[in-house]
Amino acid sequence: ESEYGKGTSMIFTCNLRLSDTSPKPFEIPASVKGLKVLICSDNATSEQIIQNLLEDFEFNLTVAKSYTTALELVQDAEAQGNPFALLIVDAQLPHKEVLSLLDTIKYNTSKSHNSPFII
Repeated sequence: ESEYGKGTSMIFTCNLRLSDTSPKPFEIPASVKGLKVLICSDNATSEQIIQNLLEDFEFNLTVAKSYTTALELVQDAEAQGNPFALLIVDAQLPHKEVLSLLDTIKYNTSKSHNSPFII
């Protein structure tokens, strides 16, 4: 069934069988266990979703509720010689705050700017 401008609807049957073997459990590489990860989110739901997605990786998670807190945490971690390995920034933060945070980290810190950012 097809209608111009709306798309096509299809129905089909696919007979599949169950696998005879169990899937292998996912093993977390030792190299990522304990990595220091900063989550910057001002939204409790987004923060919880991100934490839930990452908890199985056994990261050392830190949460900042604002970009100013995130910046302080990044600077403190660097000053202690233990920078964050990964920075995850909620894309729902105001655009100006995200850019300010990333620019400040990139241009005003010596080590942390090498850490990857995920927005």
